[in-house]
Amino acid sequence: LSLSDWEEVGNPESHCDLEVEFHPDHLSKLAGNRSDFGQVRVLSFDIEACKGGNGRGFVNASEDSVSQIGNTLFDGNEIALDRRVFSLVPIGKGVTSLESKRIAVEYFEDERHVLLAWRNYVIKRDPDIITGYNIKLFDFVYLFERAKALGIYDEFVLLGKLIQKKSTIRKASFNSAAKGARLDYNVSIDGRFDFDMLKSIKEQFDLKYLRSHSLGNVAKHVLGYDKVEMPYHQIPTFQAGTDDQRAHLCYYCWWDAELCYLLMKKRMTLVNYIESARVCGTMMKYFLDRGQQVHTTRLLLEYGNARGFVVPSSTESQNDEDTKGATVKDPKMGLYVDPVVTLDFQSLYPSIIQALNICYSTKCRINYYMAQ
Repeated sequence: LSLSDWEEVGNPESHCDLEVEFHPDHLSKLAGNRSDFGQVRVLSFDIEACKGGNGRGFVNASEDSVSQIGNTLFDGNEIALDRRVFSLVPIGKGVTSLESKRIAVEYFEDERHVLLAWRNYVIKRDPDIITGYNIKLFDFVYLFERAKALGIYDEFVLLGKLIQKKSTIRKASFNSAAKGARLDYNVSIDGRFDFDMLKSIKEQFDLKYLRSHSLGNVAKHVLGYDKVEMPYHQIPTFQAGTDDQRAHLCYYCWWDAELCYLLMKKRMTLVNYIESARVCGTMMKYFLDRGQQVHTTRLLLEYGNARGFVVPSSTESQNDEDTKGATVKDPKMGLYVDPVVTLDFQSLYPSIIQALNICYSTKCRINYYMAQ
C-alpha cells in the first residue's frame, strides 16, 4: 500500500513506532506484484513451570510457579536479534551469567515481577509474530491462568499493540474434513499473530507421520539437534539449588525457544506462510486455525468479482437447491495436446503418494528381483 498524505497522531493509541491519521482517498495499492515483504519481528518463547512438593505430577497454574521464560527474538530475514531469559530465584539468590553463550538473564525474587517483565519485554521489542512449541495448549494458557492466580491479570494481559486493550484467550473447537477435529484455544493479542509451531509441523507431509511430534524428536529429525536433558522431577531441585543449577535451568528453557527459531529457519516457515497468505489473499492465521475452503472461496470471490460473476452462498440454508458433495465426472478418453488444468488445492493425491512412497514407478516386482 502507498500513502500519499497523512498527519501524525498527537496522542497515540498504540505502541507502534508511528501512528498516523489519513483520508481513505490518500491510500492506494502499489502497482505490480511485490515479491518482498515488510520487515517483521518474531519472538519465540518457552516457559518452565516449577512443581511444588516432591516435583512429581503435572503442574497446576493455580499453585505452581512460572520459574523461567526463555526468548529468542529474530527478524524477517531470520537473523537473531536478542536471546534472553527471565528467571525466578529464591530470596537472596541469583543466576550464574550466561554471557558466554550470548544469553542475557534477568532474575527476580517475586514471580509477579517475572511475568510483568516479560510483558514489558514484549511491548518494548514489539514482535509482530509470537511463536513457540505447543504455546496455544500450554504456555499461553498457563501464563494467563498464573497471572490470574497472582492477582496481576489485568496488568499482564496488556500484551498487544493497542494501549489498554486486553488480550484474551478462550477455549474453542476445530473441525475440518482435511485436518480432523481437535480442541484448541483462540488467543487474541491485538497486532500480534500467535503462531504455534507444533500445528505447522503436524501439517507438513514429510513430518506428520513421525512417531512422536515432541519438540525433541522433531528437532532431532529435522535439525539433528537434541534437547537439553532435564528430567521434570529435577526442576524444583535445580530451581532451589545453586546459581549454576538455575543457570542450567535457564539454558534448558531458552534452548526450547531457540529450537523453534531454528526449525522455522530450516523449514522456511515464515516465508512459506507469508507467500501462501499473499497468493490466497487470506490471513496467515487461517492456515493454522481454518480449513482449506476459506482459501478457495477467497480466490473464487476475487477472480469472480473481477470478471463480473457472483459466487453463490455455500450454505444450504441460503440456497434454493441442496448443496451436493464432490462430483467425479466420467473421463473423456483420448489424446489432449493442450494442457488440462485440474483444481487440487493441496496437491492431496501427489502429496500422499510421495509421503507414503506408493507411486507405481517405485513398485518393485519382488519375484523378479528375488530371482535375480
